[in-house]
Amino acid sequence: MKKVILFFVALLISLTVFLIPIPNLSKGGLFTLFIFVFASILWMSEIIPLYVTSFVILLLEALFLPHYLSGVSYKHFFYPFFSPVIVLFLGGFTISKGLHKYYLDKAITLKVVTSVKGKPKTLILSFMLVTAFLSMWMSNTAATALMVGVVIPVLERVEDINYNIALLLAIAFGANIGGMGTPVGTPPNAIAIGILNSHNVQIPFLEWMKVAMPISLILLATTFIIIILLFPSKVKDVPYELFVKEEKETESFTKKFKISKWSVVVVSLLTILFWLLSEWIKVSSSIIAILPIIVFFGFKILDVNDFSSLGWDVLILMGGGLSLSKAIEVSGLSKWIVNVLGLNSVSQLYVLIGFMAITIFLTNFISNTTTAALILPLAITVFKNPILSGYAIALSASISMLLPVSTPPNAIVYNTRKIPLFAMIKAGIVVIIVSALILFTGLHISLSLG
Repeated sequence: MKKVILFFVALLISLTVFLIPIPNLSKGGLFTLFIFVFASILWMSEIIPLYVTSFVILLLEALFLPHYLSGVSYKHFFYPFFSPVIVLFLGGFTISKGLHKYYLDKAITLKVVTSVKGKPKTLILSFMLVTAFLSMWMSNTAATALMVGVVIPVLERVEDINYNIALLLAIAFGANIGGMGTPVGTPPNAIAIGILNSHNVQIPFLEWMKVAMPISLILLATTFIIIILLFPSKVKDVPYELFVKEEKETESFTKKFKISKWSVVVVSLLTILFWLLSEWIKVSSSIIAILPIIVFFGFKILDVNDFSSLGWDVLILMGGGLSLSKAIEVSGLSKWIVNVLGLNSVSQLYVLIGFMAITIFLTNFISNTTTAALILPLAITVFKNPILSGYAIALSASISMLLPVSTPPNAIVYNTRKIPLFAMIKAGIVVIIVSALILFTGLHISLSLG
């Protein structure tokens, strides 16, 4: 009952925006502003599930905007929910599910960490890099949960508090940063690509990686150094025999799935290869993403239960953001915002910094997908360089890691009860400030050279 009341309070607050006459804003733009405010309140407060808010957006747009905007059909707002970028992410989810079901993600992890033979700092770095690599291709939540499960037995045998904090933060921060590297690494990347596509700006898979990967690698190296300096430890050796034992058990277990396991490996590698070559073979990354979906589910490598658990809520949330972006564009709301805020007369540098700051701030308190769905439609439409704003906002959404609620990886490692809140905040503040400077500089260098 409480949530019903809050829902209608949010609706009434948003309706006041629509009922107050605003100069130089059309009825269509005014109603879009109402939808934006209403969606913002619902997404930030989570009065209803995040993905349900996307359906609220769709319902309001499809029912009312065609009456206010000539030549605009309700179909314009349905399309984003199964746009090419949604299919691309669906393919990424499918690969992630295949890797996880057949313990291939765990096998990769254990193979790497056993090779460092218990060297403390090298072990921290290896966990960070493996988590980042996995997060490029699968959910960073799943990657972090896997890593924490592997490392917990070791943490219980290492009594140095600083070392345990550093190792867990390396996993969480590595997952956050790693997702920046590819279009399928994290939803904000896909939302940015989808909105840019609607503005006739195409960013191929490899093109995104050319810009994002160098920045991601620099951030990983910098974050590792920050963590080591903030949490120095006296550990000389880490008992890595536990990893060796678990690696053998994992290898023994996966032998039962030999054909399915190698099918996942081959199809996943082929999909990734085709993604990287999509610009040359003249096939869209979204079309390539259909390959693992057909093979894995068609040949029962994955079953209907796996299909049901692919993260449809995230896809619907992304669709809501893309649909909202479409409404902001076609209604003229974006042009009105530019004029009313005088953004044409303000330095574009300050505009970009402002959007990045808002994104980083919001993402510390609400999901980065939600933040991207709110900020990207505005940033890309009002900023004169849509490519720069798309990269900047999407990647800024991945560097906010101040609190346990900031990202799922942060929440997972905090729930181990081995990281004091103050330690996460201390590391998070330093990492956010340094990362923002690196990101801003890196984007200008990468895009100016490109």
